[in-house]
Amino acid sequence: MAGSPIRDKIEQNVTIWLLGTLLTGFLAGIGVYRAIQDMAGLKILSAADLEGSKQKLAGLSQKLETAENHAAALEAQVKQAYWAVRGTQVTVIYPESSARAAVDVTERLAGAGALVTLRALDRGDPERTGLYYESGGRDTAMQIKALASDIAPLSPEDAVDIKPETVALRLAEQ
Repeated sequence: MAGSPIRDKIEQNVTIWLLGTLLTGFLAGIGVYRAIQDMAGLKILSAADLEGSKQKLAGLSQKLETAENHAAALEAQVKQAYWAVRGTQVTVIYPESSARAAVDVTERLAGAGALVTLRALDRGDPERTGLYYESGGRDTAMQIKALASDIAPLSPEDAVDIKPETVALRLAEQ
């Protein structure tokens, strides 16, 4: 079996053999690189896509900073409400139809540190919504109103017939 003259010339020429080996190695390397990209789920991005992603990241970072500032302000309000309400005796007076709202208000105020009691509204009592507080407890009453305003509408009123350090909530008929 005689070899072909072209094959003999290529095998004897070191330069051609070396360049062929380098080309084969280069093509194998590119194939492995592409296979790794496909397995890892990576993709090639253009400079425009990268710039767009950077701008989107900057916008989201700004929104995150705004949200963090808003959360910090809300946290300060909650802490203020907590310190104003903590230890205050609160009586929630409710009609039968507002029992669920009374329980919700009780849970929320108890979570803020208030000592809460429930009292069902007698049929003979006036059915007026109100938030009653001792004349010196207006700040506490305002904090309680803020904490419970999404559950039940309350309008603060001064009352002199309640015990000191006590706030009474009267829930309206629903």
